[in-house]
Amino acid sequence: MIYRTAEGDAERIAQSVQLTDNTAVALAQCHNGTTSPRPVTHRTAQLRDRSKHVRNMAGSLIIAFGNPLRCDDGLAWRAAEELSHLALHARIMRCHELTPDLALPVSEASTVVFVDAARDGDPGTLKGRPLHPEKQSSAFSHEFSPGSILSLAHELYNARPKAFVISICGECFDHGEKLSPKVMDTLPKLVALVEQILGREPQPTSHSA
Repeated sequence: MIYRTAEGDAERIAQSVQLTDNTAVALAQCHNGTTSPRPVTHRTAQLRDRSKHVRNMAGSLIIAFGNPLRCDDGLAWRAAEELSHLALHARIMRCHELTPDLALPVSEASTVVFVDAARDGDPGTLKGRPLHPEKQSSAFSHEFSPGSILSLAHELYNARPKAFVISICGECFDHGEKLSPKVMDTLPKLVALVEQILGREPQPTSHSA
């Protein structure tokens, strides 16, 4: 789902993204090349029970990934900085690339939003879509997608958080720390979109001792 950047785009995308549970979940196939799920060991069962308990108290998670030294590829880091000043009750993680260890924090969240720079499309275009688990494209690949991280969270921790990918099409990916003008102009709309999506989520209840 792609929307041109125009007045009111952020609100329109937020309204169009349905916050529904994922019912069809594909198990991850990372580095094993098989469609069979791994045996549920006692240790795995313990991890899943722990993850379920943590998710009952969890809030939202924002994962901003990209290279802040590659111009527009660093837009997620800039967005994370802006989002950190808002009262979202969300954990914000910044990373250069997605790695398997992210499956644990993803499993502990009720809603996950991945933010990054897109390389296809017209520069400055804002994109937003619901995310579903997906198997790793190759057993020998070291690159993980947001969908494959969701699959790992399900396989390892039996977690099914609602998830979304929000991005802006970049224009320049050369060495540098500045965002291109088109991306910079669209950044506030991306921040507003993430805020609206997470604003729909019920906040975790605090219990006093």
